[in-house]
Amino acid sequence: MQGFLDHCVVYLTKEANLKTEQQEIVRFGLECTASAILSTGVALGLGGILDQFPETLTALLIFALLRRFSGGSHCTAPGRCALFTALILALIAGQARWLFGVGFQHHYLAITAVTLMAVVIHCRWAPADCPAHPIAKPVRRQRLKRLSLAAIAVLASFLFLIIYLGNGLYAGVGWISLLWHSLGVTPWGNKAVAGADQLLAAAGIRR
Repeated sequence: MQGFLDHCVVYLTKEANLKTEQQEIVRFGLECTASAILSTGVALGLGGILDQFPETLTALLIFALLRRFSGGSHCTAPGRCALFTALILALIAGQARWLFGVGFQHHYLAITAVTLMAVVIHCRWAPADCPAHPIAKPVRRQRLKRLSLAAIAVLASFLFLIIYLGNGLYAGVGWISLLWHSLGVTPWGNKAVAGADQLLAAAGIRR
């Protein structure tokens, strides 16, 4: 993966006569795009294998919406990020199915509690940038924080509507996804993901 991205950067540098600073920006953009494509493919593939594709897709869309504004923990290599994302989404889908199977009836309470927790976490720590690419401008940081809180409000409203319409399965996917994402914004979530990243690297997943 890294070799392919290196070739892309070299090609674009020659074609567009990019400066060093521009090369770093292009590399970061390519890495983000490659990681997103790989993570999506692996996550949906695993969801299909486990026969929980719709739930996995729902969780993936929720994560994509929230991470767009609030950031969150991630691994340091596209391959490890893809595998870790796939495992988390499969776990979320499995948890939602289990709750649905046992007849969980407290979705209103769960949505309310998780939403309040998410608001507190995002007010305190969002947006969660990474050390390699920090958000330097305070104005942009405040804008992303407001957008992340707005995204939470929209998601919570949608989840209340879903449970009102009687779809407990996807309401469960929604608030469990919000819970996991919010934990990933915290410093403890960053440490947990960093630990998982090291374990995956030690297991031989280098890229």
